[in-house]
Amino acid sequence: MQRLHRGLGAAFAGRGWEVPRLLAAMEDAEHFYFASTCQVQLERWSTGCVAVLGDA
Repeated sequence: MQRLHRGLGAAFAGRGWEVPRLLAAMEDAEHFYFASTCQVQLERWSTGCVAVLGDA
């Protein structure tokens, strides 16, 4: 888990605002959950009456 913390710390270092506080809290957290995100690339979002919809 420490490797993940170092990677996230390096990726977000110097971003300002609340980031330093969040990175510090991540290090102190007893339980930490991280899920990566991705973007789906589709050639088309709809076909006929069917469409792909999403929610953040």
